[in-house]
Amino acid sequence: RSLCDWSSDVCSSDLKKAIRIVTNSAYHAHTAPLFKSMKLLPYHKIVQKAQLLLMHSIHYKYAPVVLHNMYSTNSERDIQYNLRNTNEYTVPRANYAFFSHTPNSALPKIWNDHGDLTPHRNPLTFKLALQDHLLDIYSDLPEWDPAL
Repeated sequence: RSLCDWSSDVCSSDLKKAIRIVTNSAYHAHTAPLFKSMKLLPYHKIVQKAQLLLMHSIHYKYAPVVLHNMYSTNSERDIQYNLRNTNEYTVPRANYAFFSHTPNSALPKIWNDHGDLTPHRNPLTFKLALQDHLLDIYSDLPEWDPAL
């Protein structure tokens, strides 16, 4: 395990402890219903939201100029035939698992995986749609009842 995995586990468990304290829940209470009732994202979804917000700024060119040409779409490559994923970003191949988690590989992949959010050009509407999209993971969970 890497240091990043360890620190994200620590942050995740601290966030779970905090939500249990705020909701006055039991020590071993499941946190997914608590996050749902408070309309909060768990730690790994907060990180994912930040990555997608960064990729949105790169995609629509309101990020710093240094980042504008960092990633290229398949349409920008010199390919002789039509691709079904022409508008997606090119994900560099990684020989080792470590490199697949670097921003160079992870950011285009996460952007391509959430292609249904790309029509939002405005940063504010994108942020709101992204929050709703990431909160949808709780749609099949029962509501938290503080009386239990």
